[in-house]
Parts: sequence; structure tokens; C-alpha cells
Amino acid sequence: MANTLVEKKPPGILGTPLNGVSTNAFPITVKKNIPIFKYDLRINAFYPNAKQPREITKQIKDDFSEVNRKVYQKAILNIVRANQMDPFFEKPFITDAAASLYALDIIKIDDPEIGIVIEVPGELLTGINGLGNPTHVTVTIKPVQDSFQANTNQLDGYFKEYANIAVSHKAYENSDNFVIGKNEIYIIEPEAVGFSQRDAPVLAGGVQAVPTIKKSIKFVEDPSQKRANAPTPQRALLILDVSKHGIHYPSTLAEKIKKFSMIRSVQNALKHLEVLPIHRENARTVIIRGFAGPPTQEVIPRTKETIAAYYKKQYGYTLKQPSWPMIRDWRGNLFPIEILEVLPYQGLRKTQEFKEQTERITKESAVLPGIRKRQTLTAVAALSLDDPSFIDRTGLQVQCDKLFKLSSARLLPAPRVVYGDKMSEDPINGKWKMQRGGGPRGAQLYKFFSPATIQSWEIIALVERGYQKVCDFAGEFVQRASGRSMAIQKPKTIYQAYPVQLDNLIRKASESGVNFVMVVTDRGADVHDMIKYLELKYKIITQEITWRICAKAADGAARKQYAVMDNILMKSNVKNQGFNHVIQLPQNLNTLQQKIFDMDRVIVGIEMSHSSTGANERDASVLGWSGNVTRNPYFFPGNFIFVPSRETEPNLEDFFTQVFGRIMKYRPSLPKFFDLYMGGVTEGNMARVAKSTMESLQAVCDQLPKYPLPKTTLIFVSQDHIERFFPEVIRTGVDTDKMNVPPGFVVDKEIVSSEKSEFFLMSSAPMQGTAKAPKYTLAIEMSQQRSMDEIQLQTWALTFLHQYNTGTISIPTPLYSAKDFAKRGAMLLPLIRKFEFPEHVFDLAELNSFTYQKTLFDNVRIA
Repeated sequence: MANTLVEKKPPGILGTPLNGVSTNAFPITVKKNIPIFKYDLRINAFYPNAKQPREITKQIKDDFSEVNRKVYQKAILNIVRANQMDPFFEKPFITDAAASLYALDIIKIDDPEIGIVIEVPGELLTGINGLGNPTHVTVTIKPVQDSFQANTNQLDGYFKEYANIAVSHKAYENSDNFVIGKNEIYIIEPEAVGFSQRDAPVLAGGVQAVPTIKKSIKFVEDPSQKRANAPTPQRALLILDVSKHGIHYPSTLAEKIKKFSMIRSVQNALKHLEVLPIHRENARTVIIRGFAGPPTQEVIPRTKETIAAYYKKQYGYTLKQPSWPMIRDWRGNLFPIEILEVLPYQGLRKTQEFKEQTERITKESAVLPGIRKRQTLTAVAALSLDDPSFIDRTGLQVQCDKLFKLSSARLLPAPRVVYGDKMSEDPINGKWKMQRGGGPRGAQLYKFFSPATIQSWEIIALVERGYQKVCDFAGEFVQRASGRSMAIQKPKTIYQAYPVQLDNLIRKASESGVNFVMVVTDRGADVHDMIKYLELKYKIITQEITWRICAKAADGAARKQYAVMDNILMKSNVKNQGFNHVIQLPQNLNTLQQKIFDMDRVIVGIEMSHSSTGANERDASVLGWSGNVTRNPYFFPGNFIFVPSRETEPNLEDFFTQVFGRIMKYRPSLPKFFDLYMGGVTEGNMARVAKSTMESLQAVCDQLPKYPLPKTTLIFVSQDHIERFFPEVIRTGVDTDKMNVPPGFVVDKEIVSSEKSEFFLMSSAPMQGTAKAPKYTLAIEMSQQRSMDEIQLQTWALTFLHQYNTGTISIPTPLYSAKDFAKRGAMLLPLIRKFEFPEHVFDLAELNSFTYQKTLFDNVRIA
């Protein structure tokens, strides 16, 4: 069995040096010989007639929301300090705004089992809005261990935990400008800390997109301190990024609701929102679950009086909007909308977002490198991490005046892109062309490397107007496809139809021997999911394009402008078992080319992010995979697999069984080498997932006759980190891609883990904003002979093989396609449930009979 998380390999040397690159990292200087003591903090609020207290310092479903419990924690500790209730708080400490306290001095606690217990009377708590009317609050402090857990001399997990909280201390103290969220810091007053109001745009639905700090502490090698014949020492870096995050700004709930135009958006946006009743003093906050009927209709079960009558009798309050629906909380209590206020600075949940908000936040977050660089420096300065008071309190000092400059970045050599008839292109900045020449003499079209044959095809036009344009498109499509050497005739039929006819038309096409259907959809026709379900049901290849794209392609072709038409053609060729191009590494790397694309090697991607869907609750999770399991090592079909919902570490034996089933069907022999790119695994789970992956692979190989475990390479791929890379001098007045570091940028020193074999590789030029280079972690390398150069070059080369465009993609093609297959499975699941299992509960084996496995699609790039 292979060892997990392989010993760190020497860094790569391939490529040319790339000078002038910096990253959003800030070196941390640590005072020596300082112990760090950790204490457990619990704050409980006691209410009259309540069976048990409500806990403030630890998230419990029925207690307070994430943001507000942090606000309450600070307010209560301020009261304890102001009233000198215990000597513990006379010394400086830092806190995570939740259940932990840290100090650089040991504080004597007579009985560690009981700890220090401080009782805060209710009359001191009346100024804390939303806490309600507790009789008292208890603050309990216990040492986590008898002795200190961390020391500034030792960079380990304990120190990382401490430092990550310490750098948030200024934000914790300055609640006028900052709010601490779960894993981020919201800057609620941007202008007060150096941002502009333009950096915090107001969105629809009573939401504001504020600058948001995300940060982490990282230990990296420190070559400057290395001594001969000694391990390379570590140093600590603060990684800090600024993005945008939506927060609910304070208003009455009625005012917030008026900012919505669709009731469906209101229902989604209000769920889990924390609100405060204002019809009486010191009311407790409530968390919204949904809507109920109006107060003139809903009654109190015990007295049978209406809610409207109850408010009149109990509080002397006459409801002004008695016909409005009411709010129901998670305990079943009902509240009129007009008496509720939205508590400020709650983070916008993904489930609360609607399309306009999501698009605006995405757009506002995609800032150009020069702006992001400025915002990063502004944010780190706002945290005052080089202030003497911060240094004294924490023992840390952060260099905040500039980004960390790299000296080891490289630019990998790009392969040539090869089309039919041995025509080829050298990519420039990760992009290339499909023709040579142009102008008055015309262009020399590159033929597809392996052009598809489409024997019989149809078009279904779901359009009320513009049918003739679809017919024009069909003629231009056939002509251009023929120019790329595809074998294709004009479509058998071009139907003009309504969406309700789609099932019948695709069924008839399948029964009559048609093997490809192109569906043209009108604006607003949301039928993509149904098209893909019918494709699977009737085993016929489909491709959807919108009428707008159809018309643009036809009009462009009439003017000899074929960019849109070629984009459609590339996908059509691949879907019909052709492929568009291969790649050729530079001649001096021929040996590596042969190793990477040898028939004894299979390269597979698997997406482990568990995309899932269901009617009301998540029914199943979905894994996607894709690999070069056929005779063509440049081609990556795949599938999706349904696994138990919420299973954090699914058994991968079914996945490996599918992969090796395809290999045995389409390849002459089983592979000696097996490379696996895996996405969706957090850093903390990598070792465990690597171990379970190899156990699953071993179990499947044991079932195959005389087949030893192949020499496996496992690489985890992450895109959810916060490291960014910037040219030292950022160009202005040029396209976005030229403002960023170029595709082929790789770094595996200085900014990577001091213990694991990691590298960052930028493989594609961004369309907007600042590019993020995916992080790759080598977990298993059984041959113990592969260099980081070989692994990096293979990863880079695989980003040229997506086939649907003339540019590189952000991650290797097998993993990119695996993500597409996972999305396809998640999209199809509710339709499979609806149409295939309408009356009974299904099991996973039944669900997995409705995938692409063992169908004519098992050697087709269908997603």
C-alpha cells in the first residue's frame, strides 16, 4: 500500500525564470520564548420560565445567529471588564469572539474543573439590543490544559490557531468599522479604514456588498535562514485577500420586503434571517423559518383568539397591516411583519441570494489586479498589525507595507496545438487560432484532427419567430463543418415546435435512426435540463444553442466571420465522437510527452464536492469523473455516480469499477500507471481521503485477474484558497489577461507548504478581474521516480485539451470535465426522481442505472 502525503519532493526547474511577481502574503515576525495560554469561554443567558439557558459562545440551532452571538460576547465581556468583576480580565487577552480566549500570561485558576464563574445581573444587560430580558448571564472560564499549548518558538498547529485569531484582534475591538463573521471579517464602514463608498455598493433586496477580508496563516520554507546539513527552517506568513460579500443592512422587515419584486425571492431571502420584535422592550431575537397567514386569521390555540386581537389586548397595539402574512420562527411562534426589524450585518447566505444579487456580487468581486492589490494593502493596514500595542499584546508583528515578492516563479514551455493535416499553432498567452492567414486572400482552415461523421441529424427550433434564421444557420453550419472535414449532410428535418412537443420529437428522432439533435431555444425557454434528461432517456446526442447565438453565428458566417460558428462546431464535433486537436510538447521534451500520453498510463479526474439536489431535502450526492479511458489518450469521456447524501468520504469502489470497466472495454490492456486528479477535498481531509482512495483502488484491483496495483499518482486540486499573484508592475490600458501573470506561471517554493509537495499553476488567462492560480498537492506518488517538473508539465499540458474552445482552461481537462459530469448528475437527479420513480422510494443502485455507464455514451464526451 502506498504511503499517503508523499515526502516533499525537490522543486522543479523547468521553464524560464519569471521575475517581478508578488503575492498577497505578509511575513510575520515572532517574539521568541513566549508561551501562549488558551482558555475555554462559555457564556450562558438565563431567562424567566426557561428550562435551560441559551448559549451565546457556541452555535446552537435554537440560539443566536453567528454574527449576533459574537456581538453579544463582546458586549458582555466589556461589561465584565468595566465593572471589574474578576482579575482575569485585568490582563490583556485576545479572543475569537466566540468560545476561546488566549493570553501571554498564565492566569491562576484555583479549581480548573469549575473554573472562574462570573454572574452578570440582568440590570447590567439591558443595553444589549436583541438579547432579551435575561435574569442574569454567567461567564465561565476554564484552562484548556494545565500548561500552555503553544510557544512562539514552535510553528505548529497550536501556534497557527492562535495567530489566525490574533490578527483579527483589531477588528474585534473596533466594532464600529468591522464585524467578525464565521470565517471572514466584514468592513462595514469602508471609508473609515481607507476604502471608498464605491467599494460597498448597495444591492437589491436590502443588501450591501461590503469589502470582506479572508485570511489564513501559512508556514513556508525560509531559505534565507537555512544552514548547511540542516533542515530548512519555517517562517509564518499571513495570507490576506479582499473580496465582496453581501450583508443585510438594518431596516424594518416591511421596508426590506418592499425592495423585492418577486414573492419567491422574498421567501428565499428571509429564511434564516434574524429579526427583532420592537413592539415591546427587551424582546429576544427570532430567526425566520417561513410565512403564515394574516393575523386576522391565525389564532392562538389555547385561547382561540386571533393574533391581531392578542396584540391589541396584551400590548395595546393595533396592527396597521392586518392583511399581511405573518412570519413563523423555528419554534412555531408567529409574528406580524410590521413589528420586526432586521438585525444588522448578518452575512447573506447562498440560499438567500437571488440572481441579481449573485451576478452583482460576482461582478463587484472581479476587480482588476491593480485595484485588488491596493485593496489588499488597505485592508491589512486597517488591521494595525504593525502597531506597537498589537505587538505587545500578541507577540507578533506583521510586515504590512508591501506584498511578498517571489524570486522563484517560472514560466513553463507551452505545447504546440496540432490539427488535421499536421497543421499547428503556437499558443500566445494560452490562446490560439483555428486557421492561418485571412484578409482578402481568405484563410487556410485547419481541419479537425479527428473529424466526426454525423450520418443523420435534426434541428428542433423552439422559436415562435426567426425560423428562417435557423434554416440559414443550418446551411452555414454544414458548410463550415465540411470545411473542417466533418462528414455531414443537411439536417433531415428542421422542426418549428413548442417545448411541450420536445419529448415526442426526440423520441421519434431516436426511433428513426437520427443520432444527433440540435435544439434551438428561444429567450426565456428554460428547457435545458429536460433536453439532457431526454438525451439520457432516448440515448440520443443533443446540443442546445439559443436562438440569439444561432442568429449571431448565421449572420457572422454570411459576413465571413466564423468565430461563433466555430465555437458551436468544436462542441458538435466532440459530442459526435470526433476530437479537434492534440498537443505536441517542445522537441526537447519528447520523452516526457511519451510518458504522459503513453497507453500504459490512464489519467482520471474526480470531483468530490458532492453536488446534490432533491425535492425539499438532499436525496443523494453526486460524484463526477472523467478520464482518457479509450484508445485516444487525448480524449476524456466520463460519467456521474450517485452516492449517499452528505457522505463526506464516499466509498470509491463503484467509481474505480466503472473506470476499469471502461478501460477493459476500450483499451488493449490495463494500465501500469494510474494518475488521479481529485477536487473538492479540504486540506485537513487530504491524508484520510488519500488513504481511503488507495484502499478502494486496491479492493477493485484485487478483483481483476492477475492485476497488481498500478503505480498511482494522486494530486489534490484546490481552487478555494485565497492566495493571489500579481505582476510587480501592473500594466494599464491593456486587456485584462495582460494585467495578470501569464498562463504557464508556476511556483513551488517560498509560498508553498514547508512539509507537502505543493505548487501553484496559472494555466488560463482570466476574462475579468484578478486570476487565481489553482493549488496542487501531491499526495501519492508510488513510483518514487516522478519529478515535480514532470508532474507540473503534465498538469499544464492537460489544460490544453478541453476541446470546446481555442484556449487553455483553469484546471486539467479530466478534472474540469469531472466537474461538468457532477453538475450534470445533480441537474438530472430531480427529473429522474420525478419521471422514473414517481410513486416509490428508490435506492442508489436504481438511481445509478440512469447514468451514462454501459450506454452508447460511455465513449462520448457528453458533458
